[in-house]
Amino acid sequence: MSNFCPEWVFSICSANSAIEFLSQETLIESCAKKYSSGLSTNYSLIEPDLIALSAQELLLFLSEIDAGDSAVTLLNDYIFNRLKFEATRKPRKIKGMFGSALDPTKTQEYSAEKCTKLFRAMVFGLRSKANPSAPSGWNISQEQNLDWFGELLKQKTSVFDTFLDG
Repeated sequence: MSNFCPEWVFSICSANSAIEFLSQETLIESCAKKYSSGLSTNYSLIEPDLIALSAQELLLFLSEIDAGDSAVTLLNDYIFNRLKFEATRKPRKIKGMFGSALDPTKTQEYSAEKCTKLFRAMVFGLRSKANPSAPSGWNISQEQNLDWFGELLKQKTSVFDTFLDG
């Protein structure tokens, strides 16, 4: 049985890696290793290089649009939208009667390209007011009911994560 990470979880990890790189002066590779290791406890392995590539593509787009000081805010808005809404703008329910949005998927739906495409669309949606911004002061680490995923997001990244196996 396949045990793939949901696309929205991958996207959040990619965007959070970019935020950590920008705001905590950590290596993208260290962030990617942390998320790869943490996700592998519940899903099939996602290579750290894929998470790092995805984060780098998000940062490249932010550079292309000269996001400057608003880069972290845009990434945080993306995380907010991926957590709170499904692609159809329907509110995402993390815990349902018959399962969880964190449950694995049968097919691999995530990729660096898809993450970047969704990020671009969200940024343009913010500009046209089609997508909501995260509330002032909102941070995913304050969200309740994310179980193990919330704990992973709260973990501090260490430069040593790049060099450790596991």
